[in-house]
Amino acid sequence: MANRKWLDAMNAIKHISNKPLLAGAFVLQRYSMENVREMDAVDTGFMLNSHFSKEESYGASTNVGAEYAHYVHFGTSKMPARRFLTVAGDEHQNEIVQAIEKQAAREIAQAARK
Repeated sequence: MANRKWLDAMNAIKHISNKPLLAGAFVLQRYSMENVREMDAVDTGFMLNSHFSKEESYGASTNVGAEYAHYVHFGTSKMPARRFLTVAGDEHQNEIVQAIEKQAAREIAQAARK
């Protein structure tokens, strides 16, 4: 009986959507926005509010829509880098993975019940 449940769970994996990766992208987005605030990279709030995460054909992505965000992130010859996005990923990697695992487990359990 246990083998049957395991087999059902493995077959359910085929039906997982990109939602687990999107769950991880939302965690990354939240901490990236927090870093923008903490790194004092907020002037008008446009860059802060231009963060978004979305499902992609290959999984999910977290983006910053402000055209100047890459200058803030990577710096220029006159401004030091404030790596709000990569720091968020590095410092909160475990939490991002946990969000992905939690959503994937939900989808597997749901698919196995069908």
